[in-house]
Amino acid sequence: MSDHPDAHRALVDGFAAGPIAQLVLDPAGDVAFCTARMRDMFGVAERHIGRPLSELELSRRPVELRPLIELATRTDRPARANRVRWRSHGGSERILDVIVVSTGRDGRLTGTSIAFVDVTEQSALSAELEVAYEELESTADALRATNRALAETHGRLESACGRLLVADSQLQAMREQLRIRCGRLDRLQLVADAMLEDLCAMAAAADGEPLRGIGHARATTLPAGLHEHEPERHRGSDAPP
Repeated sequence: MSDHPDAHRALVDGFAAGPIAQLVLDPAGDVAFCTARMRDMFGVAERHIGRPLSELELSRRPVELRPLIELATRTDRPARANRVRWRSHGGSERILDVIVVSTGRDGRLTGTSIAFVDVTEQSALSAELEVAYEELESTADALRATNRALAETHGRLESACGRLLVADSQLQAMREQLRIRCGRLDRLQLVADAMLEDLCAMAAAADGEPLRGIGHARATTLPAGLHEHEPERHRGSDAPP
């Protein structure tokens, strides 16, 4: 089908209308074909077809193409120049990936394809993602630092809580001791109150009957036998000399 003129023409037209700025060189290094996007971006015209690439400013700007062509031909692998900055005729700056591929058949070079892929939007998005990633890293570092600080604070709080538990236990023991002492004091107070009532009763009785009250009180407190001679001393002291 590729030998049919219409099919070949359809293939060429479809390739020419592609969205990528692409240039094809013949084995001699002359311009053999370019896409419409190539014409729009770099001003390649029909008059440049069949001319050596070296005559085009494109061979030197935005990047030197000869080293890439030589590398692709020598290694039989695509050669790339990524993130090449280029200012368009309209003045806007674009970022391009330049890809050079050499093709061959039976060990012979049949041509070279040079593509200029506009990655401006992807680069902007990548830059935004890098900024967002850096911000996330910074936030993660801050969170890790906060977690460490919280862990240290938690440790200090646990230590303080342990000390408070010990202090509370000591206070409970002191409270129990105070309760026991208060109970003892209450009992002593009851005894003191009872003694005071007895003393008050004795004082009241002594005010009403002095001798009887005093004698009764002394009789209840002196040893046996001593109070029997007490009246004689009183009587002897009362007798005239």
